[in-house]
Amino acid sequence: MKRSQNWDSHDQTHPKAAPDWESIELEYRAGVKTLRQMAAEHGITHGAINKRSKANSWERDLSEKIHQKADVLVSRAAVSTVSTEPKVAEKQIIEAGAQALVTVRLSHRRDIHRRRTILMRLMDEM
Repeated sequence: MKRSQNWDSHDQTHPKAAPDWESIELEYRAGVKTLRQMAAEHGITHGAINKRSKANSWERDLSEKIHQKADVLVSRAAVSTVSTEPKVAEKQIIEAGAQALVTVRLSHRRDIHRRRTILMRLMDEM
């Protein structure tokens, strides 16, 4: 007896449920899970997801927004809770990390400005 491709290999009497492509697209666009993780959860191959994403021009463009939202939620949680020892330590770590990033970014901007000034002087000499 020849088996249809839509049937589950374990149960030849019931057709296999079609993947929930709407959910898969949302997960894909979120950019949080890997293709292999999504494929395993939905019972399909990562190649099928990749093929569908290319055919429908899905973009993994939401990960930055998700990270920003997570940052906001962490901030709210730190501010809205009663100040306890672990939260104070967490807040200090976040503050120190943010300050380190500010220092690096400002340093990069100064470096870029200096290099641009030098480049413009060299261009003027030419």
